[in-house]
Amino acid sequence: MIPWWLLVVAVLGVNFTLWGTIGLLRALTSRGRADTQPPTRLTVDDVAVLMAAHNEELVITDSLGSVAKLLPRGNIHVVSDGSKDRTVELARLQGVNVIETPSNIGKAGALEEGIRRFGLVEKYGAVLLLDADTRLEADYFEHSLPLFDDDRVVAVAGCATSDWSTPPRTTLGALLVTHRARVYALTQRLLKFGQTWRPTNATFIVPGFASMYRTRALPSIKIDQPGLVIEDFNMTFEVYRQRLGKVGFSLSAQAATQDPDTFDDYLKQTRRWALGFWQSVRRHRPRFDLFSAMLTLYVLEVLVSSLLLVVAPVLLVLVLLPEVIPELANWGVSAVISEYVNARSLLLGVLLPDLVLTVGVALAERRARYLLFAPFYLPMRVIDAVTALRTLPRAWLEHSTGRWVSPARRKLDQPGARGAAVPKLGAVLAGVAALAVALRVWLVSPTLPASSAEQRLIDSVFASLRDLPGGSTGITELQLQGYLSLTRALERYDSVLLAARELAVVATGVAALSAVALLVFGLRMRLAAVGIAVLLLAFSGPSVVVLASAGTGALAMAWTTLACALLAPGLQRKDGFLLTLGGVAALAAVLTAPILIIPPLVVCALRTRWYLAVPLAGLAVVLQVVLAGRMPVAVAEALTGQQRVVLLATAFLVAVPALLRKEIRLLAAGVLVIAGQSAWLGETGDVLLPALVVLSVTLLAGLLDAVRRPALLTHAIVVVVLVAVAGTLFVPRTGRWQDEAALAGWIAENTPPTTVLTASAGVWSELLRAGLPPDRVRRDGPATFDVVQGSGSGAVVARFGGYTVQYRDRPSVEDLVVRLNAGRQLAANPRLLVTDDVRRALHDGQVDLRAMTLLAGLSADHEIVVADVRTTKPEQGLGMPRREVVLSAVDGRGVDYPASRQVLTMWLNAQQAPFAPSSTRITPQGAVITWLVQEES
Repeated sequence: MIPWWLLVVAVLGVNFTLWGTIGLLRALTSRGRADTQPPTRLTVDDVAVLMAAHNEELVITDSLGSVAKLLPRGNIHVVSDGSKDRTVELARLQGVNVIETPSNIGKAGALEEGIRRFGLVEKYGAVLLLDADTRLEADYFEHSLPLFDDDRVVAVAGCATSDWSTPPRTTLGALLVTHRARVYALTQRLLKFGQTWRPTNATFIVPGFASMYRTRALPSIKIDQPGLVIEDFNMTFEVYRQRLGKVGFSLSAQAATQDPDTFDDYLKQTRRWALGFWQSVRRHRPRFDLFSAMLTLYVLEVLVSSLLLVVAPVLLVLVLLPEVIPELANWGVSAVISEYVNARSLLLGVLLPDLVLTVGVALAERRARYLLFAPFYLPMRVIDAVTALRTLPRAWLEHSTGRWVSPARRKLDQPGARGAAVPKLGAVLAGVAALAVALRVWLVSPTLPASSAEQRLIDSVFASLRDLPGGSTGITELQLQGYLSLTRALERYDSVLLAARELAVVATGVAALSAVALLVFGLRMRLAAVGIAVLLLAFSGPSVVVLASAGTGALAMAWTTLACALLAPGLQRKDGFLLTLGGVAALAAVLTAPILIIPPLVVCALRTRWYLAVPLAGLAVVLQVVLAGRMPVAVAEALTGQQRVVLLATAFLVAVPALLRKEIRLLAAGVLVIAGQSAWLGETGDVLLPALVVLSVTLLAGLLDAVRRPALLTHAIVVVVLVAVAGTLFVPRTGRWQDEAALAGWIAENTPPTTVLTASAGVWSELLRAGLPPDRVRRDGPATFDVVQGSGSGAVVARFGGYTVQYRDRPSVEDLVVRLNAGRQLAANPRLLVTDDVRRALHDGQVDLRAMTLLAGLSADHEIVVADVRTTKPEQGLGMPRREVVLSAVDGRGVDYPASRQVLTMWLNAQQAPFAPSSTRITPQGAVITWLVQEES
């Protein structure tokens, strides 16, 4: 088995570890030197800015304006590389130097053209190569120019940051930009900062978006190298290959660049970068120097990590398939893979390190937005890895022209790109309120009695997990089975039911957070209204009962609210990424609870013309009738009829006025349909109650947000708080939690090994989870004992809280008459010395006939002292004979005396079934002799 930590090393990389450590040493050794540095030799007057631009009319004005604030406009030079738009016109309006190329010759060719025609090498001490979308920070030159005080430094790399002032146009664009910004933060902090330390100076890229070179080095660098798609990798390689000097870098010399916000542009740019890197590696042969060593280590790691990232999703699917489909457990491919890696190793070795890196970047950059897309960065890394591997052979097989097309640009402060900003603290508090709901459900779930639907569900899932007969492959079962397998919840709980209810807690958290996201970020509701409505959900007793039950209802609720949270803003913004994710969530909701297809059909019918509305409404009615007969029986048995009526009435009362508000009208219509379905289905409709509860709270937040007068809002909040407090009076019915481990232990210790028991729904899986073997306990079929919930019937053997062990076919009155006669004769035996309690038990026939047979045989030849006759605690008070005898002396001597022990051992060894005891042990009280529960009369 490959250890997970080895995967961590492969994912994080030796380079990050090595250069990150060197970077830490650089940071520690450079402290306190800022105030002692000599004045800079180069000033902004000595720096020329050279910008190659191709159709950049959207951004060139802002870029030139930001540069013109930092150095004279006469120092700024623009080369328009065959632009067909207003690039040249706008550049000249900025008062800078502008030339044009007759055709698109490529960025590298344009840079060489500009250096030559403007005579920059002769006029300036340094040239800043700038992209048209780059905006320099105000202190850029304060941090970059001092690096040239070291005469060995011939190039300075700018610290790249994403341009957050030009927001992405879609959610997918936000993911792409945030991912790229995360890459910048990690590579520059953990790689480049260490690689550009003067004692260990060897970096493979001075990015061309904002790179500064000494002019004396430029004649020695072939910028427009034929066959290369981009120039910056090759220029950096030339610096080290020709030993021109070192590269400087400061994390404080920052410049913002626009990153692609469409997938097509992102993919094209990533391909260009990857291809440019491999082409530069191909062109420059390795030597025996630090740069070649660094590059070799980096290339090897890129190949290994890329292969791992590409293979990891495939391995994860192959490893999880047998967990989801037990029939594939013996499939050869999965079996072989499982010998080397499992799901836990992949999660701990690949996913967890990536999440840790994301949290680190969010803290370092002080931007919480990184956390919003945390689950998607790993798939993006897989895409990057595929791109890196695919472009590798192209570097040897293709000849690039260097011609370029810039990604689609975004104007600064683009109108409509985003709405009003949401206060960060308020959003966090609203999220905390949502998590409070999940916390309340988690605290309540252990106290609720299991419903019959939950019992059947956990038996079915447990059978699938243990590869036992009776498993089911329904959608709900597959989701629960997958969750239990991935999270190993059964290892954290002593009860299968509690482990299953953990998924209900997670589903509640997802639903509550989705509702908050919909209200705060999608519909821009006021945070006070959202927080109060969500807290009402946390304090409502009936709502918590509905949410705490594991099964179809909780999962359908999570998928439904997640779909609403994604589809609502997706429709508003026409965002394909959100619509795709929302469609997947909606499909999952319908697959989980097919009857949830009805509300969208009804809503669509209400919004379309009559000739479409009539067939849609008819289809909804037909599906309602058909699906109602196939509804899973998911009655929330801890919910009283009165509480069910209160929930439905509340949903109607909230949804009707919500129809008057445009922003939530469609949601209100859907809630009315779900409430009507639940009322019509009766108790079977309880599967819809979780989704109904959360969506009703969402509507309530919308109604509170509509109250614009502070006084009215205050009164509304007071009313809501009062209702919430009143809701706590509907306290969930509490069931005493059972100790299945004790029950399983009693069965194992007090019944013969060949005894077969049957257990009712829910109890079967709990007993197997507690350690009973499958051949001892069944769900049906012939058996000696039945384990049921409740008081039981017939001859009860033992009780454990709400569990009862009883004989299946044995009558309630067994051999009591025989035991009465034998006990009274034995109680009168003068050679049997007993206490009053033992004499009373013998006289009343309360001692097992097998024990009395042994006592009668012993007392025929020996005088014996019986200190106690007893039974186990679960059997007390049920009329079961006492099966345990404590002998304290034989012939006047204690049982630990050799002669007494010899007599006792001889008699015990002579006993044959069914009279032979199951165990004998010596205690301070005496010899404790025990018989198992009798299987037959």
